[in-house]
Amino acid sequence: MHFSVETASVDGALHMRGHAHAGWHLVAITAGAFEEAVGKRIFSLPVGALRLSRPGASHEIAVASSGMTCAILSLPAAWMMGVFGPGPDRGDSHFIAEPNIHDRICAAANLAMTSGGKAEASLIVREALAGIHGIVHAEEMGPVPLWVEDARRLIADGQSSRSIAVLARSARMSREHFSRAFRRYTGWRPVDYRATTRALRAVRLLKESEVPLAELAADLGYSDQSHMIRELKAYAGATPSVIRRLNRFGAESHGK
Repeated sequence: MHFSVETASVDGALHMRGHAHAGWHLVAITAGAFEEAVGKRIFSLPVGALRLSRPGASHEIAVASSGMTCAILSLPAAWMMGVFGPGPDRGDSHFIAEPNIHDRICAAANLAMTSGGKAEASLIVREALAGIHGIVHAEEMGPVPLWVEDARRLIADGQSSRSIAVLARSARMSREHFSRAFRRYTGWRPVDYRATTRALRAVRLLKESEVPLAELAADLGYSDQSHMIRELKAYAGATPSVIRRLNRFGAESHGK
């Protein structure tokens, strides 16, 4: 399961009256800026900003004469419900000013438009949702604790093979308390976040090298090659052989 992406460019001033989207949308501003009215609130979205809209979110947009360019990602409901839950009965929009997350989302949008990049792009977006979740819910939960950021970094860097239990002990919590708190701040169970970030590392290594699958699986901490194949199908939406084949096809097409 992947997301779809399109780019939108406005050369001059534009006013778009109130409208709503049926699904989840993530917008990344790549040039220019625009203002958006959500109810009685008005937000300015400059370059580097993100806007996440739930299904049914209604908003009105005004673009200045300097124009604007953005990437619009339509995200699968299954992803978003898993991280953000059902939320309010009616839609809402969230505004995120975090350069690192913005850059990753833009990189994913560019990758998604290539023949061999969809699996990697989807995993980048899904991993980034953990950071977006913490920002969106900061008002009700407070800032994301340092131990959560440390755990995310260790997991994403592949240093979590020592088990979730060890990460929990490092945070001076029981495994159960650690898992509940991690999910509260990120929207992810630690085991699912680890599977997603490990799948992302696997996809990148599959694209960069011709290492035998059994060796790659062992290096990444999978129990065996079959375990890696199952998890890549579940989290990246493709088997290792398909990922490599699409990457070769994309490279050959680019070289022509």
